[in-house]
Amino acid sequence: MNRDGIARICGKIERAVQEFSMLPADTPVIVGFSGGADSTALLHYLAEIRNVPVTAAHINHQLRGEESQRDERWAQAFCEARGIPVRVHREDVERTAREHRQSVEERGRQVRYAFFQELAGPAGRIATAHTASDQVETVLYHLAKGTGHKGMQGIPPVRGNIVRPLCFLTREEVEAYCRWYGLDYVQDSTNFCREYTRNRIRLDVLPLLREINPKVEQAVLRLTGQLREEEEYLQGQAEKGLRQAATPLGYRVDDLRELPPPLLARALEKMVREAGEKQGMHPPRLSEEKIRAMGGILRKGMGKVSLGKGFSFCAEQGVSFLILGNLTKKTWRSSVFPPQTFSFFGKMVRVSLRNCTKSKNEMDFHNLLFHNAVDYDTIASDAIWRNRREGDFFSPCGRGITKPLKKLFNEAHILPSRRDQILLLESCGKIAWLEGFGPAQGHEITGHTRRALQIQITEGTAP
Repeated sequence: MNRDGIARICGKIERAVQEFSMLPADTPVIVGFSGGADSTALLHYLAEIRNVPVTAAHINHQLRGEESQRDERWAQAFCEARGIPVRVHREDVERTAREHRQSVEERGRQVRYAFFQELAGPAGRIATAHTASDQVETVLYHLAKGTGHKGMQGIPPVRGNIVRPLCFLTREEVEAYCRWYGLDYVQDSTNFCREYTRNRIRLDVLPLLREINPKVEQAVLRLTGQLREEEEYLQGQAEKGLRQAATPLGYRVDDLRELPPPLLARALEKMVREAGEKQGMHPPRLSEEKIRAMGGILRKGMGKVSLGKGFSFCAEQGVSFLILGNLTKKTWRSSVFPPQTFSFFGKMVRVSLRNCTKSKNEMDFHNLLFHNAVDYDTIASDAIWRNRREGDFFSPCGRGITKPLKKLFNEAHILPSRRDQILLLESCGKIAWLEGFGPAQGHEITGHTRRALQIQITEGTAP
């Protein structure tokens, strides 16, 4: 290879960095450094060609005995010779994979990225040495296992704070880079073990494809790039459809039914993902079967399906929504002892005491508190927080009426499946305050109130 060849290779790396805004100025970068050709080329380029502030992160998976120890020593020596900071993590991945009931490959990946994220922190970037050849292997692997639009996109150049500057290079170009700069690297003997599916793809399938098309990597890169652009557009349209269908209670069934199947599937996935994020829960992965079941419920306009991990999808009275956890037909109660913070069916409740005065300047304060506070001195010492029970009645302040909760909820168009998730305050066997309705008659804030029990309810769970 001549100077034009190495310039072309470096230009491909720089193109990836610039095109995907991988390396903001002065951002520290953690480089996943196994010591193989790919990661050696990446570390050298970032540290010595581009002068990026890097730290090498080496994982000793302890899978190959002395060879694993050799790789660790080599990685440390390589970095020390060049003044590059290096951090090492050791873990018996085979043992911990058994303990976590995972495959060795899955556990190894989990360990690697957890270590990288720990080193990078919230502001750093993580650079991994995935190449165009890795991209082809990944796409073929997904295709053989059965995949959809997303799986065929392969490895994204950027995912969150993870960047892949070598994504346009083939493995042959990486090895040529190492030869040009005189960089030694280690060989992982397991790369030639055909027990691993990806190795069989690399050793047996790719050579056959190159006979058909010597530039198969470039062909697959074009495909994955087109699919990413299409996916970005489809996701945007699905998000738009979800926003248009949104109501305070959930999502209008009729609006969701109008979405074409590709958009509906993405809208449902986004609905589940966002619900999990709001509650700090890991959402389930929606299989094609689950998405079809959710679509069936939307067509009927009613029903319920479990999605796994405590998530259920429901539709009733023209509205679809998610239930997180086994929320229906569950009784709940808790003592009143302000100040207090507690979780209530996916909501966080903060209760505090506020001193009030009789001055006119305080009237705005009293008005503000009307629906989310009660006169604390009207509450009995044995008062409790709870959800509804059969036979509950409520007397809304200022209306001069007493109605069964069921009738009040019907008039307010509260979905039946949500009614057990409404918080109320009971005092002396009667409801003194009801979420969404305010205080009962005789428990409201007045100019004579000395202490107000203030109730704040937000999404999320108490720490």
